[in-house]
Amino acid sequence: MAQTIDPELPAGVLRTARARLSFPFLDKPEFYTPGKPKPNEKPKYRACLILAKGTDSRPYKELLRAAGKQYFGPDEARWPRNMRPLPIKPCSEGISNRTGKPYAGMDEGEFFINVSSERPPGLIRMDRTYIDTPAAIKMELYAGCWVRATLNAYGYGGGNTGFQPGISFGLRSIQKLGDGPPLGGIMVTAEEEFAPSEEFVDDRVDRGAGAPRATASVSPGTSSVPASTPVKSLFD
Repeated sequence: MAQTIDPELPAGVLRTARARLSFPFLDKPEFYTPGKPKPNEKPKYRACLILAKGTDSRPYKELLRAAGKQYFGPDEARWPRNMRPLPIKPCSEGISNRTGKPYAGMDEGEFFINVSSERPPGLIRMDRTYIDTPAAIKMELYAGCWVRATLNAYGYGGGNTGFQPGISFGLRSIQKLGDGPPLGGIMVTAEEEFAPSEEFVDDRVDRGAGAPRATASVSPGTSSVPASTPVKSLFD
């Protein structure tokens, strides 16, 4: 089989190495704090990508640096002092504020990046067919599957914008590369959750008499997207 060559990307766009998908919100845009959006905040499609061990972080930081120079100016020393932390962190900092323990999958990675977009990102399979329905997106692009993505970077905020200045990764597209152990849950099929049944429910039967109880299995609670942690230097 002939080796597949990826298309050349436009300037300012990076194709990531393979990564585990975590905290995906790809079927519809969401606020970072559901129900409590900040003033002027817009809902976004977003995800966290856990890059595999051995991945070089320098191309990602260089993309962010170039975007910062374009937005804030070429002299980094003159950038705002109150810059938000970069959306790239070593996996050792992927700690849940709720439990004090690493988020699922962080022990397998080198670093993680947070990516987002106000527009729906392109979502495709290995054969480049689109994953384009909410049900398919939730089923196929779950936390734990292997993906790669294309990103750009941009500066924002500062001045009279009302937003704290910073630099972010913009999510352009995601390609699913394969399945992996789900993070924070177990994927099952309907056949695995129900036995064959001959029970027939008749709506005419009084539901209040001897109604059967539902059975449940309580799973661990979910956590929010890894919070930004202040660092001494943006690009160290």
